[in-house]
Amino acid sequence: MRHTSMVAKIALLLAFALLVPVAPAQAQDEVVQVLHWWPDNPTSSFFPGKTASCVLGVRNVGVAPLNVTYALAHLASPYNASINIFNFTGSYLGDVPLAPGEETSAEYAIFFPKQLPPRDFVLQVSLVYSAGGAYQQKMFYNETISIVEEPTLFDTQLIGLYLIGLATLAGIAYFFAEFARGKGWIKKSKPAARPAAVSSNKEEWLRGTAADPRLRKKQ
Repeated sequence: MRHTSMVAKIALLLAFALLVPVAPAQAQDEVVQVLHWWPDNPTSSFFPGKTASCVLGVRNVGVAPLNVTYALAHLASPYNASINIFNFTGSYLGDVPLAPGEETSAEYAIFFPKQLPPRDFVLQVSLVYSAGGAYQQKMFYNETISIVEEPTLFDTQLIGLYLIGLATLAGIAYFFAEFARGKGWIKKSKPAARPAAVSSNKEEWLRGTAADPRLRKKQ
């Protein structure tokens, strides 16, 4: 995770370096430029009960120094982005000073609560910075995301499908076996005859003689 974030920060700084020579003239009221990257969530799919990290690249494109201070985020309705549904905990970014033309990188970790249902939301992430003694806010991410259930090794639905499939195969195998027996293709094996138990009458008579005292006297 830390290695991935470091690679992301380096990539954002390189992106800034490439954008500088070819970027068009900035608007007069634009003070900061923010690039972002979700290293572990590139498809905009997020898991409830898990933390997602957003790597930021911030550049001062104004004419005055500023300080990079906070990152904030919240979920909004996908049907009306002005309806706020859930606020994430903000993150203090260290109050990093940036002179005009300077840039820095930061990381904002967002924890998605377990109770979030699997559906689409609008995720809005903003950077808070201070310039001239006043705090200002710039929204740099405003996209529709998907909350999805994390895949597990044991899926009850898949297990049910497997059991149904096995039962179907067993039924087909039984049907063909009975069909083959009816056609005489499979002959029933006859059970082996058990040898009849042979009792010795002489041995029984001797045992009875030994037990009867009257017979012992005659002998």
